[in-house]
Amino acid sequence: MAAPLAAPLTKLAYQTFQQGKSYFGLAHKTLSSQLLTLLDPPRDRPANRLTPELLLKIQQRLNQLLETDWRDAEQGVYPESLLFDNPWEDFFRYYPALWLDMPQIWGRANQKRLPGILYPN
Repeated sequence: MAAPLAAPLTKLAYQTFQQGKSYFGLAHKTLSSQLLTLLDPPRDRPANRLTPELLLKIQQRLNQLLETDWRDAEQGVYPESLLFDNPWEDFFRYYPALWLDMPQIWGRANQKRLPGILYPN
């Protein structure tokens, strides 16, 4: 390791990078949900709202995971570069395909045909 990993600026960059990905995921979910509501208004679909307590718990768990990853890299479990590794080429290739697949995803969700994820057998 060339420079000490404990540099506050590097840790801040890592946390910011990870939070940015989280915010992007939230923005995607919000936009896709709003689009679904516009195209297929809810009939008997119950609203799946997260409580503030659950959101706080999720945020705490995410922070714990990030801290564990940081410590593992500090201890040499894996290289620091993996903290910032993100396959951008794959993201830009597959993200548009995800949007093209959204109608099928919504259809499976409405028919409760999501394999074992949200509707286990």
